[in-house]
Amino acid sequence: MHSHTRTLAVSILALMTAGAVHAQSAPPGKSNLLTLSASQSVQAPQDYLQITLSATKTGSNGATVQNELKTIVDTALAQARTGKNDEVKVKTHGFRVVPVYDNEQRLRQWQGTASLLVEGKDMVGVSTLAANLKNMTVVHTGFELSSSARIQYELQAQKMAVDDFRAKAQLLTEQFGFATYTLDNIQVTAANEFARPMRAMAMESNIMAKSASPIPVEAGETTITMHVNGTIQMFK
Repeated sequence: MHSHTRTLAVSILALMTAGAVHAQSAPPGKSNLLTLSASQSVQAPQDYLQITLSATKTGSNGATVQNELKTIVDTALAQARTGKNDEVKVKTHGFRVVPVYDNEQRLRQWQGTASLLVEGKDMVGVSTLAANLKNMTVVHTGFELSSSARIQYELQAQKMAVDDFRAKAQLLTEQFGFATYTLDNIQVTAANEFARPMRAMAMESNIMAKSASPIPVEAGETTITMHVNGTIQMFK
């Protein structure tokens, strides 16, 4: 069961009547305008897992370091192609070899880093594959909403916000002594999301490979908020 956070904010920006004057004048031919807003939030469980794995090599020869890293990446990709399902994606995430100098700017060694990204909605499949990739270390684990889930929860929050806007508009119309209202303009927007912290454990995947157990991960939640802002015109 998802918890719902209900937040309503109403601000009267302009109320135009025959004997009332406001800093913002109503457009010609329009009066009795009222601007208000409503917001609704839902907690959406993150359903998309991303695990970044990395390998690091150092040596006196840059080409040798590069070739060693390439071998590790090629081996991991070949292993991933045989061990993943259609719900798990694997791609290279970075590859660089740089010189390392001492305090006197003399070349000391070469250092290279290569990384892979394993991701997908199948969290068990993603974490299991990442745990089994040889010679690579898990350096980052993150969660987010899949595109399909985001659309679902945005529509849910949007409907709630629209319903609240309409209810508030009707209530204020009656409280100001009018009978009905029409929408003058309306805007529906999504707020920046807030992702609750998640737990993850980084470890060397070649150690985990012996048991083929998934890497321990726990997804969090993302707050999806929709805002409805608009102006109504009230009628007797």
